[in-house]
Amino acid sequence: MLTADGKPVVLGALLGRGGQGEVHAVTSHPGMVCKTYFPATMVKDPSLARRLAAMIATRPPERRDRAGHLLVSWPEHLVMDGAVVAGYLMPQVDRADTVELHRVTNPSDRRAAGGWASRFSWRYLVRTAGNLALATQVLHRGGTVIGDFNLKNILVSSRALITLIDCDSMQITDPATGERFFCPVGMAEFQPPELKGADLSRTVRHPSSDHYALAIHLYQLLMEGEHPFRGVWNGVGDKPDVPVLARDGMWAGRAGGLLRPRPAAIGAELLPPDIREMFRRAFEDGAADPGRRPTADEWHSALVRLEGRLRQCAAKTEHWYDGRQPDCPWCAHENRRPAQVPLPPAAPTMIIPPPAAPPFPPLSFVVPAPPQRRRRSRAAVLAVIAVAGLGIVFGGRALAGSGSGNSSATGGPLGAYTQQSGSGADSGTTTGSSDPKAEAVALRKLLAGSKADRKSILRAIPDARSCGDPSGDAQTFRTAQSHRSTLRDQVSSLDLSALDGGPQMKSELTDAFTASAEADGHYADWADGLSGSCSRSSADDSGDYAAAFSSSQTADKHKKAFVTLWNPICQDNGWPAITDLDI
Repeated sequence: MLTADGKPVVLGALLGRGGQGEVHAVTSHPGMVCKTYFPATMVKDPSLARRLAAMIATRPPERRDRAGHLLVSWPEHLVMDGAVVAGYLMPQVDRADTVELHRVTNPSDRRAAGGWASRFSWRYLVRTAGNLALATQVLHRGGTVIGDFNLKNILVSSRALITLIDCDSMQITDPATGERFFCPVGMAEFQPPELKGADLSRTVRHPSSDHYALAIHLYQLLMEGEHPFRGVWNGVGDKPDVPVLARDGMWAGRAGGLLRPRPAAIGAELLPPDIREMFRRAFEDGAADPGRRPTADEWHSALVRLEGRLRQCAAKTEHWYDGRQPDCPWCAHENRRPAQVPLPPAAPTMIIPPPAAPPFPPLSFVVPAPPQRRRRSRAAVLAVIAVAGLGIVFGGRALAGSGSGNSSATGGPLGAYTQQSGSGADSGTTTGSSDPKAEAVALRKLLAGSKADRKSILRAIPDARSCGDPSGDAQTFRTAQSHRSTLRDQVSSLDLSALDGGPQMKSELTDAFTASAEADGHYADWADGLSGSCSRSSADDSGDYAAAFSSSQTADKHKKAFVTLWNPICQDNGWPAITDLDI
């Protein structure tokens, strides 16, 4: 394989495999990885080659800051296999020093992650928020709309730096031809209300839709993982779904609103008035007029100002807060929390103090690069694409690559092709392979990532029942609910038609993840209800707990039906059989 300008591309270890293709290390281009598409992917989307060419011709000039940090992992070079567009080269991301965004927004995830993530103070979260706003601003300045702006496409480093990944689905416009390439995918939780029900493969997105998702990410960063549209419902009937609340501008911080913050949530007084007003504009004014949502540039400026005013608490050095406040709101929050009544441990436990933490790395604000004029020398690229258009139809063949999808043997970082919930980087895409082996491998990858959520939930349920940390457990359930919803959407988009019993397997697994997500939501509401005053009787007598148990039973039924169909395929491929407990 060659780059579009004729330089050899030598693939190394297989780093990941998803619904669209594979990612390999590249020995010929240090600091790069190569994403190659399955031929069926290129056939299914004839515009993909033109999209990639347009992306490479319009690379954001500020995708790296002056210090060299990668803000956006953008396609850098087309890769050709003969006359066929095979994929592209993109910068490798240091996965050893980065985590997905939710690993730092959610306090329970920070504790579970350990290491530097467990020591992320509010100072670091404010810095992370500012850098996320800047990365968004860089893309908008270049005319790109992120579209699928979900928490798994945002990586955070130990220095509070941000890298945006999975860029090949973003909405761009080719300045040479005027052709617009839409973003056809998106996680429902981060889609603005004006796009509900829209055909994303044909819908023009505007930066204001990214401003909605950005506001949610910033709210969760600044408010300890709280979601603006989750809380205690004081209205008539059941609490509406998030899309309905977002449509009505009914967020947890609305004055006189029917949705109130959870009792255990940090108070809005943590935020300075200008930041609170910006959230109000994002979720109230923006519901009626998306153009009134704060822009990424506005958020960045406000967060830089806030970071400059931060003060360290004299009583607890891990607390940071706006220096214009007379007292530490974190201390006040801890003092306000109602005492909980945990059950005594079953047996005496020896507590071993942890070792002293290593020095925390220095904070970094991304240093914006000065605007540069783009070079749009496109003649060679367009000539290659013209030939490739024929090659895609007539010359496509399977690309090299087999393996487990793990990191390279040297333990190097995975690179910019993120595996989402174990299924690969491309949520919302289909295999489209008509190849039983490829379809089975894609489904097996997805299943492998589903087990982690089950483990976290099985830890959180007894912890909440024993009144350990119901607030943290609620966040664990919310995270799992989001992951399972993503898994459900990914299963729905898989093509399993070449597998024996494939359509039935797809239906059973989709129903299983749907019921599991419902159970997670009920468990989260149950844990929220325990946050104020917890006892074993209140934990066991909750209607939310009963509803969660019922949904879990429904999920187990569908999982068992799926396993019955799946295990013969495992046997045919020489893979170990699974049980419903492995999903």
